[in-house]
Amino acid sequence: MLLGEPLVITAVGTLSSQGIGYEAFASRLRSTPSDATPISLFASQDVPYGFEVCGFDAKAILGRKGLRNLDRNTRLVLACIKLDLAKHLE
Repeated sequence: MLLGEPLVITAVGTLSSQGIGYEAFASRLRSTPSDATPISLFASQDVPYGFEVCGFDAKAILGRKGLRNLDRNTRLVLACIKLDLAKHLE
């Protein structure tokens, strides 16, 4: 990819409560109804149930370097982008 070239982000690099990666996500959507679970990542009394990305290991997707400087949301976005680009560059 060259600098200045357009970039399109697709659903291929999916990280969701239904699965990590497009194949896991699509398979789960086809087979199992999605159920909300108790929120465990932060204290929430107003909305006790939700959909969390469980089993997300940023190191496995992004590597170790520099992760401590990034918050969870940034790690999720970068992991989605890396999964998406890896799929398109195969």
